Amino acid sequence: MEPLLILHAAAAVCAPALALLMTFLVTGVGALVLLYQVVTATVAAYMVGRAAYRSGSPDDDGTAVPPLGPHA
Repeated sequence: MEPLLILHAAAAVCAPALALLMTFLVTGVGALVLLYQVVTATVAAYMVGRAAYRSGSPDDDGTAVPPLGPHA
């Protein structure tokens, strides 16, 4: 057989496998980024709310504040 024909056959098999591998890698990294954003956004929102409550910032008239006591 001709060497270029052999190389072409090998490349035809490897290209879809490489594309599939790259898809899994990109999807995995995307899932980790999404998980990181979900976790850090909830913690950041909690900390902002706690800082506002502890600093005594004025609430809106419609805000329901549970009786947690000072510096809960």
